[in-house]
Amino acid sequence: MKKPNVIQRIVQLLRVLNHFISAHSAVLSALKDHTIYFNDGHGSGHPGIPKTMKITMEGSLYRVTETSYLNEKPFGEKSWLATYGWHSNGHLIEIGGNRYCIFDSINRRILIEEEVEYGYQVEEFVQQ
Repeated sequence: MKKPNVIQRIVQLLRVLNHFISAHSAVLSALKDHTIYFNDGHGSGHPGIPKTMKITMEGSLYRVTETSYLNEKPFGEKSWLATYGWHSNGHLIEIGGNRYCIFDSINRRILIEEEVEYGYQVEEFVQQ
């Protein structure tokens, strides 16, 4: 078997770097202020209760705010601070907690994974 030459190795490295940089660029653009994500309540732990999620920067951290609605009026809000994790696909990790925001920038959605008593709960939010 023939070894790849130096030029082929450099091209492979540039492809990997391009993929890595473009994935993180897409996630960072999804973290822009005033981007609102929506969950209609179906398939979540609380069926029929729609929610919105907003991510705002607070210094070098991010504040994730989840608002629940009943009859189109806000009735509950959860908020937590998170830090950006650059490894893998780029995600937010709750500080001092057990929530993760996993970004699917191609489909413009965010998955919130939270550890609960009986395992893990995942909620899906779609960008409006």
